[in-house]
Amino acid sequence: MNIKKTAALLALPFMMAAGSVMAADLPAAGSGAMGEMNALAPVFPGVGPVIEGTAPLADSVKAAAPVPVSEMGDLFLNHVSMPKDVHYEPLGRGDSAIARHLGMMTVKGKTYTAGAVALGATFKGKESDEFFGGMFLPRGHTREAGGRMLAFNMGLLKLESAMNEVFLQAVDEARRETGEKLPYNFLTVDMVHVEQLHSLKGSPKTYSFSIRPAFSADGFLLPLFMRGFASKVGDSYRFLFLAAPDSQKDMVSEAGLSLMKRREEKNIQK
Repeated sequence: MNIKKTAALLALPFMMAAGSVMAADLPAAGSGAMGEMNALAPVFPGVGPVIEGTAPLADSVKAAAPVPVSEMGDLFLNHVSMPKDVHYEPLGRGDSAIARHLGMMTVKGKTYTAGAVALGATFKGKESDEFFGGMFLPRGHTREAGGRMLAFNMGLLKLESAMNEVFLQAVDEARRETGEKLPYNFLTVDMVHVEQLHSLKGSPKTYSFSIRPAFSADGFLLPLFMRGFASKVGDSYRFLFLAAPDSQKDMVSEAGLSLMKRREEKNIQK
């Protein structure tokens, strides 16, 4: 199996586990739009509990407000023209959630082609303005939006320990169900670097964050790079999450940022 396919296989369970950590205050995943929202939770920095005031942390965390799932649309990459060196292909067909929100992006360089799993969505409407608009004010953000972003960054910092706990429980369950004496460190992750959510210099309406998790599976090491973007474009809010081999992080980051502001075209459908 080549490195891109391996990266895709490991990135997807990572994103699901990250959603359980960073969106614990969301309703339990189900079917339909709400189930899709919970599966996509780690992509959206505006989703999560609100931390505000100067009270002790436990007293200052409030439940997350309802996410405007009725206004959630496709990943915008399905509807924009690509630069000549970038290609995007959905991983599903038709009107499925996978086709609308998940795909593979490739970036052609001078010496090699980089590949990344792309996950995301677009929000547009009155409820979306009320929920996400506070992140994108001309001179910063509202206090509530700042609290949500602080909570998101705290989730990033505790992600390594939370992921390893999930993996440990999975191994323990496998040992009990199969009788196989798997080592408890059969699957682990080391968070090599965490870049917290921040507004990008020169792009006042775009936020970004990244992490560099190194997965170890039965002695096989796979270093990955994951970059997230949140941006307001016109009257819509775009969210994009990219997962790629660590060695391809620069090409993937640059391509992702360049795509965030591209205009949608009605006659394009992947």
